[in-house]
Amino acid sequence: MHATMTSVAGTTTGSRTHQPMNCTRCGGWMVQERCMDVGESLGGYWFWGQRCIQCGDIVDEVILRNRRLPAPPPVAVEDEELEDRTKIVQAA
Repeated sequence: MHATMTSVAGTTTGSRTHQPMNCTRCGGWMVQERCMDVGESLGGYWFWGQRCIQCGDIVDEVILRNRRLPAPPPVAVEDEELEDRTKIVQAA
């Protein structure tokens, strides 16, 4: 299954795109939705995004931009550090 991706219009003008978009997770139908990011500030930050009505995935211009960035290289973990983490998990 191939999903299509379009960009979401900028939030500064308040305009929204009305182009059909399929979910990249499940291929479901995406609908426009006004979302709020409560982690940014005390008052929150409203933005327009698209939400899949089937799986609930939310996509906006920041998410799409971050998905296009290359993945960071994996962090090497020393064997001793890995053993310590394993012991902590097993003890819990």
